[in-house]
Amino acid sequence: MTGVEWHLDLIRCPDGSLLLAVWEPKSARLEREVVTRSGRMGIVRALDTILQRTFDFRPETIVTDNAISWSGVADALGLKHRFVMAGNTALERIARQLLANLADEA
Repeated sequence: MTGVEWHLDLIRCPDGSLLLAVWEPKSARLEREVVTRSGRMGIVRALDTILQRTFDFRPETIVTDNAISWSGVADALGLKHRFVMAGNTALERIARQLLANLADEA
């Protein structure tokens, strides 16, 4: 692993909204942003919002599963893209915990 990697996942909330979860494993930093538009452009906008908020902390690579929704996201932002197999990854466990926390807040 070289450079900063951000691990991305999409979380469907109980109210139907979609969240983009971004985790940077070296610092354990977690960011989230609501995806307000469907498809790749919605993900790009949400990720761009996070990038603007964390301008001092830009990744070199995004890491995702191989779902079609990630197609073109890295290219649109000028980042590298690495794929991992979907399953019980650290980010997916964090996403489930984030979802549980959101449900508790409701």
